[in-house]
Amino acid sequence: MAFISGHQKWNKDSYMWKTPNEEEMMISGAFSHYEPIINNPKGKIDYIIYTYGNRVEDVSKNPFTVKESKIHCDRILNYLKDKEGNYKLLMYYMDKDAPIVEDAKKVASFIDLLNADGNTNSVTLLSLSKASDMAIYVPKFIKKEDSLNKLNVINVAAPYEGTIMASPRIFYPMIKKLFWNNETIYKIFKNVYESISSNSHMDYDIAIKDGICLQSYNTFSNEFYKEFDFNKILYNKELLELIREMTNSPYKYYDSSFIRDIFSKENMDALSSAKSFTNITTGIDKDTLGNQIKAFNLVGIALCLLNKLFLEGKGDGLVKTSSEKLIEDYLDIESIHIPSMHHDIASTKEFDNVLKITHDVITRR
Repeated sequence: MAFISGHQKWNKDSYMWKTPNEEEMMISGAFSHYEPIINNPKGKIDYIIYTYGNRVEDVSKNPFTVKESKIHCDRILNYLKDKEGNYKLLMYYMDKDAPIVEDAKKVASFIDLLNADGNTNSVTLLSLSKASDMAIYVPKFIKKEDSLNKLNVINVAAPYEGTIMASPRIFYPMIKKLFWNNETIYKIFKNVYESISSNSHMDYDIAIKDGICLQSYNTFSNEFYKEFDFNKILYNKELLELIREMTNSPYKYYDSSFIRDIFSKENMDALSSAKSFTNITTGIDKDTLGNQIKAFNLVGIALCLLNKLFLEGKGDGLVKTSSEKLIEDYLDIESIHIPSMHHDIASTKEFDNVLKITHDVITRR
């Protein structure tokens, strides 16, 4: 059993972190702390911060404890227990409503805090899925040079261009077409989708370009506000409807700059200043579906289907492989590709490959 602490809730009105009330604990940003693995009592500790883009409510019914088996943390611990050295695993849970860049600031502050302890040998940020996008921003917000010098960043299946699945403006019409424009089936699917989505920054911030309606609103409103005229609004039904949608829509909780600026010079310079950066990509091929059927991995089977329906067979079920590799255009790196693999790699035996890469990075001198 691991303990969850450090809960902070993002206040969408004041645009600041706050202490959560009881009802907000399960959707607040927080860290879980696992029992350390100590093989050398006199040695320093290699910390691993594992991020999967989950909320506390996704993994536990208790805001203060979580089972080691959740999000496959037990596999990480089991892999490390017979390795030389001392390891401490932590998990970061994202806030439901915070802009993802604010989560990145929170993680960066925690890394600085860990390095304030003279017993820290290294900190490795192991991030999967949307959390990998967050990880790109983290080095920029680290304040201590020593923290950067000890920081390894490992990204797995990163949606650097965003993902269709977080883009209602594009995804919903595709779903409607898939169900032959049947409104009843479409509404059922839409309700299920919205029940598991944050319907806020946590998911919307990784939308692809033009994937959130508000993005087009922003483009329009920037031009409009240059020559603001109340009468133009008051007597224009189209503009009035636009303003009503902007005010009432959950899409207002969306940071269009997050994906747009992910490869900014500031981000790339800071990331290059870290001790190391490793990019791991995934992709479904002709063998993946059969492998997932043999393993009776229902999530893997579903991702193979999603890949064919929505990604033209060119991704891992949620993200196009070309998007996962895009950072190669901005940094002098070569990604490590894990073939025949869907997006939920942590649920497969191939996750051991990720753990081996992680351990190799940590022990590299």
